[in-house]
Amino acid sequence: MHRHIPLFLSLPLLLALTACGPEGTVSVEEPNSTPQGQETPSETPSVSESPSGEPSAGAAPDQAPEGEPSSGVTPEGTPPSGGTPEEAFSESHSVSFPVGAYRHEYEGEADVVYTVAGVSSSGSGRVDFTLEVEVPDLERVLGFGNLEAVCETGAGEVAVESTDPPSEAEAGSHTFPMWCDVAPGTEELRIIIRHGGEEMVFDGPVG
Repeated sequence: MHRHIPLFLSLPLLLALTACGPEGTVSVEEPNSTPQGQETPSETPSVSESPSGEPSAGAAPDQAPEGEPSSGVTPEGTPPSGGTPEEAFSESHSVSFPVGAYRHEYEGEADVVYTVAGVSSSGSGRVDFTLEVEVPDLERVLGFGNLEAVCETGAGEVAVESTDPPSEAEAGSHTFPMWCDVAPGTEELRIIIRHGGEEMVFDGPVG
């Protein structure tokens, strides 16, 4: 007498036999392991680009545009704006004189300052100017007996004249009106003052 295996018990057995066959072998692949500390390409952070026109961190600063002039710099040789012939003669010169009433009492020196101002031309060839002399306290009067003034042009030197020529002066500021006659049309003039063993030159254009 044959005994029948119930259907619900034979079904798991059939599935087990099928799985054990060579054609029904199921292989389970493990995921590729990544060595410790190595990032996968997908995990590598992307490099963010800086916005257009903005330098990235660490980049060298842009250089200043070529040809842009520096502020406050005047090209060499450019005359100051608003300059006049009178200003061209305004440079001062100084000559040192000993301090003391007599030669055996001299102690130290002090500077006498000379300036030529008010240079002007009448157009007929006469040039007028003023010699200004600043005399310090020399403990005596300063003599001008050996002072010489001339005007020099391309044609040579001409004597300077004055209605009140200097003779001597005490400490203080002194002015002496002077003039010289030069050829009409003279454009450049040198006024030379010789005093105290020094020669002082004041030059500039004739207006």
